[in-house]
Amino acid sequence: MKEEKKVLLYAVLIGFGIECIQLLLNILFHSPIYVVDVNDLVLYTLAIFIGYSMFLLLQNRNMSMPLRTQKT
Repeated sequence: MKEEKKVLLYAVLIGFGIECIQLLLNILFHSPIYVVDVNDLVLYTLAIFIGYSMFLLLQNRNMSMPLRTQKT
């Protein structure tokens, strides 16, 4: 459970960092191309958490599979 909290924290920090960079670019270049949106932060966090969950699921699946041995 502690791992999941750490991954969730990193996900929020990565999303927040991306949004801060977009805001900075918007301020520096006065361009409406880079839009800062809270929904993006939520979706970044959700995507990273889903990806991490899938990684754990596949890792556990591979650990439980027996190793194949070659016959010579």
